[in-house]
Amino acid sequence: MRLRLFLLFALTLPVLAQQTGLPFLEIGTSAAEMATGSAGVADISGAHASYWNPAGLAAGSNDASLTYDSWIGGVELVTVAARFGIGSGGLGLSVTSSSAGGIEARNAAGPPSGEFDATYLSVSAAYALQVGPVRAGASVKYLSEQLFLESATGVGFDAGFQADVLNDRLLVGASVQHLGEMEELGLEASALPTTIRAGVTLRPFDIITEDDFVEYGESEPKQEAVLRTTVRFDVSHQTEAERTRLHAGLEGELFDMIALRAGYITNHDTRSATFGLGFAIDAFGFDFAYLPFDAGFSSAQVLTLRYGW
Repeated sequence: MRLRLFLLFALTLPVLAQQTGLPFLEIGTSAAEMATGSAGVADISGAHASYWNPAGLAAGSNDASLTYDSWIGGVELVTVAARFGIGSGGLGLSVTSSSAGGIEARNAAGPPSGEFDATYLSVSAAYALQVGPVRAGASVKYLSEQLFLESATGVGFDAGFQADVLNDRLLVGASVQHLGEMEELGLEASALPTTIRAGVTLRPFDIITEDDFVEYGESEPKQEAVLRTTVRFDVSHQTEAERTRLHAGLEGELFDMIALRAGYITNHDTRSATFGLGFAIDAFGFDFAYLPFDAGFSSAQVLTLRYGW
């Protein structure tokens, strides 16, 4: 039975390898960005910049995060990422593991002949450097995929830049993701979902209040942000699928603690709107994204826990 199942699977393996193309690389690794339409290539910073744009590792403070994606079709992703400041730059380390079980094996129409699991792994290291208002970074990652009894490994590369304009009120950035190659999986190698991103981030206005009370030793009143606003616009192009998408996101942060987010993605087969929220207190943060799919596909949820120092 095991040999028969393997032979049936071997017949479907080239088709699966061609269709999947390491699909977990397309999902995303942070709830905040996914809640705003997967936009933010121009201003992403901290640990998750390793995925979206490694240039962002040169900005922000040190942090570590844990993200869990509950995707449709029983697919699950877990990402552990960290950012460490080094001089005028930053080092990023990230590990993403993905799995999907109960995939049906077929060689003809009718009932499935068995089931198998698909598992994927990405381990990346990235570095970024800031020179004036410009940041540039690159990453290298080890990739692994396993479908039933077959497995393959490969190497991927990312690179990107960011620039601050108008006193950080306008930011621009671009990145290229998932360059590289995989070994053959069965009879054919999986193609990486190479993606080119470019975008702008606007911070149109903040509402700031001044506290008239001056504590001992302070010369000026404290300022507290009642509302900070951020608008993001990205365009992405996946070279393998020859598909271009527009991403738009809006974020409002209240009292530097609570963030409300929404976004929209065009030219997607099964989803468009995105929603989320975030909460931060001292060094700890929590982000959640809710991604509704079209009827029959349910929804996906993404949770990120953050700690900064």
